[in-house]
Amino acid sequence: MQRCAASRAVFLTWELIHLSDGLVTALTSGVIALVVAAVSGLFTWLGVRRERNKWLTDLAAAWTLERNKTRLAAHPEVLRSIGLLSKHDRSRVTPEVAGRVAEGINGWFYGPGGLIADASTRGALLGLRIRCNRWARTRVMPEDLYEFRNLAVLALRKDLDLSGLESFDFEDDLGMIGKLFAEMTKKGLTT
Repeated sequence: MQRCAASRAVFLTWELIHLSDGLVTALTSGVIALVVAAVSGLFTWLGVRRERNKWLTDLAAAWTLERNKTRLAAHPEVLRSIGLLSKHDRSRVTPEVAGRVAEGINGWFYGPGGLIADASTRGALLGLRIRCNRWARTRVMPEDLYEFRNLAVLALRKDLDLSGLESFDFEDDLGMIGKLFAEMTKKGLTT
């Protein structure tokens, strides 16, 4: 009987050891599965985030391209109207001419140019339109008409990411390569 109890105890101990090995294996497998799932989830989340950022960058680039195409198509029209106010035009600038300029600016405002222009550009052109209308109506030229004309031209150029009204020196003829090299040197892109 003693022997039977002892063999039963050995058998139970052996069962516990095997059960423990199975339990350890199961727990280890579970932990590894959780780690793999977490790492896989992290990589998936990072990939989705990277794709989202790429999509947003592409969307911003496409929007900028379309906006600039529209501006490039619409801004020359209003610039031609403003050109009627040029002091270098052979015809005399009159209140009637100012009225035509105001009409041209008004047409631009209610077209693609007015929709897509920067707020400062719309503001400059609005100020010029008001002064041109006032001149056409009262026959008295506003003192700040040419200030607003110059501001409007600068704003239109800025809208197209062009520099301001640069002066041109006829004596300084660098040529295209010279100008490019000077600009690169200025920006620190050359050694």
